[in-house]
Amino acid sequence: MKKILTVFFTIGLLFCFVGCGEKGPITPITKDFDYDIDSNWMNRVKQIVDWAYEEDMYVIMNIHHDNCAKDNFEKTIGFYPSEECKDESIKYITRVWEQVSETFKDYDEKLVFEVLNEPRLQKDDHEWNYVPTCATCKEAMNVLNEFNQAALDTIRASGGNNANRLVMIPSIAASPNNAFNGDFKMPEDSAENALALSVHMYTPYNFAMAAPGDIIFTNSHKNDLDWHFSELNKLYVSKGIPVVIGEMGATNKDNLKDREAWFDYFNNEARKYGMTACVWDNGSWDVSDGIYKEKYGYYNRNKQEWYFPTLMEKAIAASKNSSFTPQNRAQEIVYNMQFGWNLGNTLDATASSQNAGLSTETGWKQPKTTQAMIKGLKALGINTIRIPISWHNHISK
Repeated sequence: MKKILTVFFTIGLLFCFVGCGEKGPITPITKDFDYDIDSNWMNRVKQIVDWAYEEDMYVIMNIHHDNCAKDNFEKTIGFYPSEECKDESIKYITRVWEQVSETFKDYDEKLVFEVLNEPRLQKDDHEWNYVPTCATCKEAMNVLNEFNQAALDTIRASGGNNANRLVMIPSIAASPNNAFNGDFKMPEDSAENALALSVHMYTPYNFAMAAPGDIIFTNSHKNDLDWHFSELNKLYVSKGIPVVIGEMGATNKDNLKDREAWFDYFNNEARKYGMTACVWDNGSWDVSDGIYKEKYGYYNRNKQEWYFPTLMEKAIAASKNSSFTPQNRAQEIVYNMQFGWNLGNTLDATASSQNAGLSTETGWKQPKTTQAMIKGLKALGINTIRIPISWHNHISK
């Protein structure tokens, strides 16, 4: 998982002159790849989706960790949001979604596609700091708009239930602040009421992610959350577009009571507007070493129990206690998803070579996913599982 900085644009303006110079003529980068996904990997993904379906769970699946750094784009399989890399990136994105769509086109509306995860200017000075006045940033946003449209068109064209499947659309870095930017556009859709905005919210950053940052959850933090949820409602939910918070959580700082307050407040605010929130789980939870950085472990994948039961109980209870009334089909699907859990740090593992095989599932030192794990999540009250998937390790050159 990478850091998501949901900061105000005024802070980002401090960086507006970094890497924003004029560019010369652009020569598109092209590669001689077919981007065919290894059938064993596709079957493994399908197996896990089927396990979740057997438990009557909603499933979100995406393209995850396939965002290249620009200086390595010519040699690497994946995508990068720039004009120079655009055509080849679209070729990659659409080819992946052609194959995924064909495999899953007969699955019902409990399967949701999320076109990209945190698309961004990887390893650029503006990777996590989008600035509206920055030419590089604006170009990235415009190119991302094209990525999203191309992916959506590919999904819809595949037929079956994909013609009307709910599809999640991210802005740059999946930041809600970047979705508030007028440069970001939801794609045109042939289906009606079948799109959702995809955002990630480790908000407020100083409490939820910064280490050590803030340990106490304060009224100021509540105000920060209030503002973000209000803006999401004003710009999207009130206009019929539901919001899925595909990643959220508060790193363990040995501050359980304050994390309980955060989880309770965050999820009640989300459900006030009919949003679904999915907790990011990287398996790391123990702070006996005194290190608080990215300690987002919640579920013991071997014992099928929570490390911090009260955190998840508050989130799950909030997701089932909402007076929100969906206004259309898309909002109804998202509302019914309730609270979700991320199968992070397994199928999204990265490696230096392609066709790395199923061994990449343990690349983050997590156990391989089992049917017992999925059953355990359902028994604990989880209604949605988000499956982050890296495809580039399993694509033939």
